[in-house]
Amino acid sequence: MRFPSCNAIRRDLTDMVRECSDRCLGKTHLWISELLMELPQSRPEKTRQAVGLVQAASEKKSESDDQLLPVEEDRFRFANALVLQRQFIRASHILREAHGDKAYFLYCYAKYLAGEKKVDDNAADPMGSVGLSAEKTAHLRELLSELKETEKKRELDGFLLYLYGVILKKLEFGKEAIRYLLESVHKIPCFWGSWEELSSLIPDRDALDSLVLPDHWMSKLFISRALIELQYNDDALTILNDLHKGGLFNSSTWVQSQIAICQLNLREVDNALTNFSAIHTRDPYCLDNLDLYSNALYVKGRSADLATLAHQATATERYSWLTCTVVANWYSIRGHHERAVVYFQRALKLNPRYIGAWTLLGLEYMEMKNTNAAIESYRRAVDVNPKDYRAWYGLGQTYELLKMFNYSLYYYQNAQTLHPNDSRMLTALGECYERLQRNDEAKRCFWRAYAVGDIEGTALLKLAKVIEKMKDMKKAFTYYNKFIEESTMRAEAVSESSDYFHALMFLGKYLVKESRLDEASQVAMRAIQFKECREEAKCLMSEILAAKRLVADHDGTSEESSVSVNMGEYNSDYDMTKNTTGTTADDSVEESDKNTSQNDSSLNFLSP
Repeated sequence: MRFPSCNAIRRDLTDMVRECSDRCLGKTHLWISELLMELPQSRPEKTRQAVGLVQAASEKKSESDDQLLPVEEDRFRFANALVLQRQFIRASHILREAHGDKAYFLYCYAKYLAGEKKVDDNAADPMGSVGLSAEKTAHLRELLSELKETEKKRELDGFLLYLYGVILKKLEFGKEAIRYLLESVHKIPCFWGSWEELSSLIPDRDALDSLVLPDHWMSKLFISRALIELQYNDDALTILNDLHKGGLFNSSTWVQSQIAICQLNLREVDNALTNFSAIHTRDPYCLDNLDLYSNALYVKGRSADLATLAHQATATERYSWLTCTVVANWYSIRGHHERAVVYFQRALKLNPRYIGAWTLLGLEYMEMKNTNAAIESYRRAVDVNPKDYRAWYGLGQTYELLKMFNYSLYYYQNAQTLHPNDSRMLTALGECYERLQRNDEAKRCFWRAYAVGDIEGTALLKLAKVIEKMKDMKKAFTYYNKFIEESTMRAEAVSESSDYFHALMFLGKYLVKESRLDEASQVAMRAIQFKECREEAKCLMSEILAAKRLVADHDGTSEESSVSVNMGEYNSDYDMTKNTTGTTADDSVEESDKNTSQNDSSLNFLSP
């Protein structure tokens, strides 16, 4: 789809700003106004063309706007002011006999907001259950019945369809909500509120691809947002980068923030921090996505920057749920987990449906060894958004800590389904299978984790250990060999890794068993360099020397000089070469074993 001119987009957004303002749709009004403000300055159109466009817009406005009588117009404006003052019940009462779509929408919307406010006010615990109950949904069902009756009498406009979809979503009628929201975006494609609600309802990529969307430039923004919700961050990043570089949205804060979110999800934390920092510098009093910015600073361990951000957020708006999250992260990075819990709870009292705080609260409880509270927090996160893999993963970790591996397996499977190409999910799933003695499944998980790009660098080692348990020593040798080779090439601090020592000793013992004594002595001499396994390596070297003497005696020749080793003069500077065996992410473990076993006769990490 080709984007229209800057002037055309500006006209679309200007019209929508007025429509949202009239209907008190503050969140969407703010979003569209910011997008409009950040559009590049357009060139003035030719006079005749401009006059024609103005006339066309005026005709369109006269056709679409409600023809209210002066008295009704005054009543509508008064109700609008009441909604802005949060006097929702009074506003709906003023408009109870409203005529026209705009006035009727404001009547229904005020009634909806009044019901939501009543539910919040009556809640004994703002952090209580987020599930449905008759008391919580009575106002929604009443309003839904009223809209159904209205739909029978006349066609609903795009804004009423949006409200219809929101109510259906609240009542957990997802498929019906998608239908009404889709109809809404076809009628008013510039209204971001409908797009945003729709993006949170798409269950998977196939459902997204099957949607029949209007041929409108706003659909690009929606697709990028929906892809982020579904964790297809690479595809979303491609669309967002095209938008950012295309000229129209190169100054858009929203587009840049979505790019930063994608980068954070892809663990490109440095790039995400660059974008978040640029946004914060440009608009230091904006709190949007400040929680994600603080998460990125936490991951990088930048406590000083996080402290500065917390002070700035507190000075801007102390009692915002976003500010509470930033402050909680600051306490957490300093190890004050009790204080962090207090601020995460404050954030959730202000916004009980904030899934990020539920998940982070679970992590804090885990740090405090309070597994029951951690499980409750993660379950609440799943209730709010079942598509968030982090909450499922947290539940899996908690039950694994409690040694309830069947429960842990269930939650890890859900996390891996939602985030299929994350090696951390696959590795955790493999470890769970291993503890349940399901080694074949564990082997496949570890291989898949390595194939998709092992973030933690442990999948090969775990794969080798599982195969060793299965008594397939030749294949285990292949993977231990590959693990040591890749660890060496990454220049890791192997001297602190007990797994590295285990792999070395396995290689040495296997080579002795296979009578490859020269290679075994090389491995043993390498192991002797590390004090953690020095004694075991010396025993192995003694075994190798004895084996060499036996071979020499059997051959009837004197090999004493060839087997003596001066350990003090041993040169450990090897030329490390990479095994270039090609294996794709979709290859099975069996095919990998077949390919790599052809190279197991040589130790690539010790190649001269």
